[in-house]
This record gives sequence, structure tokens and C-alpha cells, in this order.
Amino acid sequence: MLMDSLLLCTVFAYGATGAGKTHTMMGTKDEPGLMCLTLEELFQCVEQRQGDKSCTIAMSYLEVYNEQLSDLLVSNGPLTVYEDPQKGVGVKNLSIHKPKSVEELLQMLEKGNQNRTQHPTDTNASSSRSHALLQIYLKQEEHDPSLKHNVLISKLSLIDLAGSERALDTKNSGQRMREGATINCSLLALGNCINALADSKSKKQHIPYRNSKLTRLLKDTLGGNCQTIMVAAISPSSASYEETYNTLNYASRAKDIKYMLKSNVLHSEKHIGRYFKAYKDLKEEVAALKEKLSSYKVEREMEPIQPSVTNEPCSAQTLQLQKTMQNLFKQRCSLHRDRLHAQTRLKEMELRAYLRERDQERIRIFCSEESLDKVTFGFCSK
Repeated sequence: MLMDSLLLCTVFAYGATGAGKTHTMMGTKDEPGLMCLTLEELFQCVEQRQGDKSCTIAMSYLEVYNEQLSDLLVSNGPLTVYEDPQKGVGVKNLSIHKPKSVEELLQMLEKGNQNRTQHPTDTNASSSRSHALLQIYLKQEEHDPSLKHNVLISKLSLIDLAGSERALDTKNSGQRMREGATINCSLLALGNCINALADSKSKKQHIPYRNSKLTRLLKDTLGGNCQTIMVAAISPSSASYEETYNTLNYASRAKDIKYMLKSNVLHSEKHIGRYFKAYKDLKEEVAALKEKLSSYKVEREMEPIQPSVTNEPCSAQTLQLQKTMQNLFKQRCSLHRDRLHAQTRLKEMELRAYLRERDQERIRIFCSEESLDKVTFGFCSK
């Protein structure tokens, strides 16, 4: 779907700590997870379509730890979330990288995982204390003989959420307890958004996206034009009964969120051939008018003034009439030249207006791409 027509595709793992979310998403070298397998498959699909389309892949990797956003690939300090009515949700100062191969991308993924915040707890020796969001941006440009230019911009989000936990089970204290409380608050906010969206009356009520940084980042995933898959990670242990029940309950509620997905193909149906033809016709018409005006001037300069031939002496009244006729003829010639000049200027103005309209249409299309680039395709400007 990501390669075809969808703007957003998201996969996120949800469940209690120690249930296997990170193993499912990240995996190991011997047993690669969803992230590695998906990225390998994506590059294979891109290579197969390189002949018909021009494809560009970029990525970003961030974590949400204690309600603070951090770039996992570049140490550039805390990040900030912003929302734009047209661009949607974005992250300011988030670094965008353009890997040339799947191997390079997987190396970046491994580097980001090493920078991720992890601390051992009583329930999990390598507990992830943050939510990790890997975002893959794909831009496809298709050119066909009809000169129709289609641009498809997509974003794939692969998310490993931190696990919900109970303080009595983990026996955490101090910093670990505060981390657990923050994680639970963000997951509670996520659950509230899922419940509100799953409600049949949700269109009439407020969706609390702004209750946490996590839900703000997932706004497009939960309530936008997005194909979303939720992986419910549960533990087979009877000691995790309540966490398993809550996870399955959230998964059941998430299934009730349904949207009519729309294609995100930007049809740059500019009819370039028609534009070139119109431009050529206008240019030829302007040249013809200029040539006609020049020839008219030459003819008038070469044409001698015919004297009045008569055997009778011209009266003063006749001479005055001849002078008046000559003035009228000069005025007529002047008006005709002005008309030709005006027609030429009009055609030139029409040509400029046409070219300006074409440039504005191109700018509008490029701005549509850039608007998505800065949210989902910031790499395009780098």
C-alpha cells in the first residue's frame, strides 16, 4: 500500500513491559523484527520500480522519554512538536537522513537503538523506558510519454512503545518510578484517544491528542488518512492477567476505528504539450503582428504623395479640403499603427499572464510536495 497510493502507513506495538514488543519490532541479528524485514522489503520494491519511477527514501528516528523528544541519530538537544493546518504534525529540528542502501539504513537503525534509553527493572532486564518512532519517507515521481507528472509522497511509521507497568510489580523507586508514571500517563492518553475515536459519536466530541507528546505525534496515525496496524503484545503468564486483559481490550477498541482512505497521488496533470503549443501559437501571433506593423510602416514611407492634377486653378477652399483630407489620412494611419501596437502589447500581456499562470501552478505543486516534505519529507530541502 505504501508503494501504491497511501500517504501514511503505521505499525506500532502495544502491551505490558516484558511482553515482547521490542523483540517483535526490533528483533535480533538471527531473528530480525518487523522493522528490519519491512525495510528490506521496501528497498526491494523500490529497486524493482526504479525503471518506471524515480524513488527517494529518507528516514528519521526519535524517542519520547519523560515527555521529552530526542533525536536518536544526532545529538542536537530536545525537539519540539508543532502542528500546521496544512502540513499536519511535525517535529522541529529533527534530522532527516537519506540512506543509499538497506545496509546503510539498518546501520542507522542499530545506531539509534544503541542511543535509546533503557534501564533494567525487576520485570525486564532490558526494559525500554521510552517510545521509539522510526519514520521512513518515500517519494515517487512517475513520468510517462503523455507528459503527465505524478508525484506520490508516503510515510511509514514503525513504533515501539514503552510498556505499561505497575509499581508494585516492578518495585521501582526514585527515577525509575517517575519514568514508569510518565510512561503510564502517555499510554493512558493513547488509550483515551483510541476510546474516543472508536466511539460512534466521536465526530461530535473532542479527541484529547494534546494530553501527551506521544498522542500528538500519533495524531495522523490515529485520526488521519492512515493505514494503521496495532500489534498487541501479551504475556502467557497468569501473573500478567490484568495487563493482558487491558492490552486485548485496547486492541479490540482500536479495531473499531475506521476511516475511508484516500489516495495521495499528486496529479501534476499540467498538459505540458498543450502549454507548449499555446505558448508557440501566441509567440507566432505576436511575431506576425510585429512583422505586419513593420511592413505597413515601410509601405507608407515608400508611397509618394500624389499631387492634385488639375487644369483649373485650385481655390482656397479646395486646398483647405485637401489639407483636411491629408490630416485625416495621417490620423487614420496613426490610429491604425496604435491599434497594431495595442494588439501586439495585448498578445504579449496574454503570453506573460499565461506563463505566470503556468509558473504558479508549478509552484503550487512543488509547495504541495514541500509541505509534506517538511512534515514527512524534510530531506527534500536538504
